[in-house]
Amino acid sequence: MSPLLLAAILSSPSFARILTETQYIQPEAIFVKESTHVTVHVKAEGLTAEPILAEIDSNGRVIQYLGNMNDTGRWGDRLKNDGTYAKKFQVHRKLGMTLHYAVFHAEDARDFDPTKPETAPVAPASARIALEVLGRPSWLQAMGQVWEKLSRGRAADAPGY
Repeated sequence: MSPLLLAAILSSPSFARILTETQYIQPEAIFVKESTHVTVHVKAEGLTAEPILAEIDSNGRVIQYLGNMNDTGRWGDRLKNDGTYAKKFQVHRKLGMTLHYAVFHAEDARDFDPTKPETAPVAPASARIALEVLGRPSWLQAMGQVWEKLSRGRAADAPGY
């Protein structure tokens, strides 16, 4: 690929430099109708500005920016100046779904105009962080799952099976 073509791609507003080195979310799943604190972590050293966490849709387009991540040892970050940035935020959903997040370089987020969706950076599938919002099982469903596990255990231990 020619250097001019690569420069044109990198400067395109729809191309975002996503931080994908080591990223994870805690917890990986939450329950509906419960407010839960969630923390996203990303390992990224040598940055000139704090990375920005965004909620994205299933196509990778930014829905909203959740704010700057930090490496200060506070607000979800474990150790100060270790190169691992974190953002802690609260999630509450009424329905089960999968939420998607991505971590962007601050320079890419700066060019986003919420009134012009076409300026939103796009996160490739490999850079998306998923959070599952699950329906909490009823007491009867939970007991049914326990009974099923116990029944399978007994069948496996029984002679002649």
